Amino acid sequence: MFCPRCGRENVDSTAFCGGCGTNLHAISPQKKPAYQQSAYQQPNIQYEGYPPGYVPKDWLIAILLCVFIGFGSHCLYVGRTASGVLRMVLLILFCLSFWFYGIGFIFWVPYIIMWVIDIVQICTGKFPDQEGYTLLKKF
Repeated sequence: MFCPRCGRENVDSTAFCGGCGTNLHAISPQKKPAYQQSAYQQPNIQYEGYPPGYVPKDWLIAILLCVFIGFGSHCLYVGRTASGVLRMVLLILFCLSFWFYGIGFIFWVPYIIMWVIDIVQICTGKFPDQEGYTLLKKF
C-alpha cells in the first residue's frame, strides 16, 4: 500500500505510514498516489513464446534493413552490435582498399557471404536477437 500523502510504500497491514504518520486505514488500498496515476496507460501486450514484458524485434524490418540498406544495419536493429560493427568495418576496408590499391574484393567477398547467410537466416527464423530469441513473425 502506498501512502497518499508522501508516496512511501508500506506493508498492507500497517495502520499508519512509516514516513509521515498518515492513517492508512482511512483510505482504500487500491488507490495509488497521485504521482503514479497517469492518463496514458501503456498496453500490457504479452507475446506468445517470449518472457513477460519482452518486446521482440520484427523479422520484416530486419529483412528490409538487410536487403535494402545493408552495412550491418539489421544487426544493429536486433541488438547484435559487434556483428553490425564488423560488417561496417569490412565495408570501409573494401572502399579504402579498392580506392588505394584496387584489391577491394578481398574484403567484399566475406561481406557478401555474411549478407547472404543473414538473409537466409532471417527468412528461415534462425536469426536471433541480442537475447537469443527468434524474431517475431506477425502472420
